[in-house]
Amino acid sequence: MAIVLAFDPSMRNWGCVVADVSQGVVTVLHHETIRIDSYKSSKAEQLLEIADETFRIIVKLVKQYKPLLILSELPHGSQSAQGMKSYAFSITILGTICALGIPLTTYSAYDVKHTVGSNTATKKEIVNWVANKHPNLFPLHGKAISVTEYEHVADAIVLIYTHLSKSDTRKHP
Repeated sequence: MAIVLAFDPSMRNWGCVVADVSQGVVTVLHHETIRIDSYKSSKAEQLLEIADETFRIIVKLVKQYKPLLILSELPHGSQSAQGMKSYAFSITILGTICALGIPLTTYSAYDVKHTVGSNTATKKEIVNWVANKHPNLFPLHGKAISVTEYEHVADAIVLIYTHLSKSDTRKHP
């Protein structure tokens, strides 16, 4: 088995996917969106609690699945204060993950959208692209897939396909 762990990181909704990519076929073994609510009194304490819980969940996945490689969409900077907090949070967690000794490869949101076939792909288009490749992965809500529920997991799955499509990935799964 060639196990990879892929992330669509953010402060409030961290998409995680564990997949076996043996022979270039993506088999999703686990997926979740990490959502941690904190009710601490100060914003700093809330951020620390969210970071701690997010990292603990990631470490648990690493111990359970023993990935050979970690993939992450690299968040980009933002013009808003909230966006910059999320950016700093994500970069800090990713930097800490590097200390686990597992290679980390990053890609941009543009790379993910390009894999889907459109540089301007919407979240809905990305979720639908994944649902077409993995028809039993997302449960239907009525007659449609919940984009808000699965957008972060979908981004992480597309990230795996992005990695597999790159010619320099032969060194890692």
